[in-house]
Amino acid sequence: MRYDIQQDIVKRLISDYAMKENGDWLQQGTCLHAGRKNSSHVLKTHG
Repeated sequence: MRYDIQQDIVKRLISDYAMKENGDWLQQGTCLHAGRKNSSHVLKTHG
């Protein structure tokens, strides 16, 4: 994936789902439908 597109996606995930960055990972996003934090939402942002 192109780096610039990847960075746009990561920024949007942080903005829309209140994800927290932890190294190469995004964690603890908020479910937009339920409005609750969910620690099972974990995404790797690199590699």
